[in-house]
Amino acid sequence: MLADPALAWMFAANTLGEVAVSHPLDLPGVPPMQGRIDRLAISETEVTVVDFKTDFLPPEREEDVPQRYLIQLGAYRAALARIYPNRTVRAGVLWTRTRRFAEPDPARLDAAWARAFQGIDSVGIAP
Repeated sequence: MLADPALAWMFAANTLGEVAVSHPLDLPGVPPMQGRIDRLAISETEVTVVDFKTDFLPPEREEDVPQRYLIQLGAYRAALARIYPNRTVRAGVLWTRTRRFAEPDPARLDAAWARAFQGIDSVGIAP
């Protein structure tokens, strides 16, 4: 992957690897989301999250990306939007088996993240 010209931007000088991130959920009694971003590319105008996935059979279509991955990317978008409020936050998956970067629709990621917390009460337990 490091030698693939199409992926070079993920490993350029303006990128970071294995970036710890925390995001308050704004729900009483619920601890913040904790995660680790595989690659983070930062420019003057945007921040791009790259999450490596090693699935044996990566999905061909965006609509087939597993919900758990959409939630994870949505969480990273939410956290980074607070850290970088004046930049566009992009998020996608690098399917390592095929060396293909897939960037789901941001609205889909945000909706998956929001749905993940529907029905959680003040102590973090679904009723």
